[in-house]
Amino acid sequence: MLDDSKVQRKATETLMNSSREQFSNTQQQNRQKLDDILLEVTSLESKIPELNKQICDGETSIEQPCDELCGGAGCDGKCGGKGDDHGEGRLWGLVQ
Repeated sequence: MLDDSKVQRKATETLMNSSREQFSNTQQQNRQKLDDILLEVTSLESKIPELNKQICDGETSIEQPCDELCGGAGCDGKCGGKGDDHGEGRLWGLVQ
């Protein structure tokens, strides 16, 4: 009985050691993927002010992604406001 316990304990330790390595590798891969995603999000966010300038002549920044007059890509679903006579809002009126 004692020998069976010893064999079982050794098998369990071996399994835990192999699982630990696989877990660590997977965790490292996930960290790298998250870092890559964060870099991509940061890159995309940095392009918002230029897009807003091109679309509605909005003056925005990464910190202030929403222009008071014409909204912008950083606004919560708002592009084109009361003062949007330079960009998307004006163009939408011409299309209608």
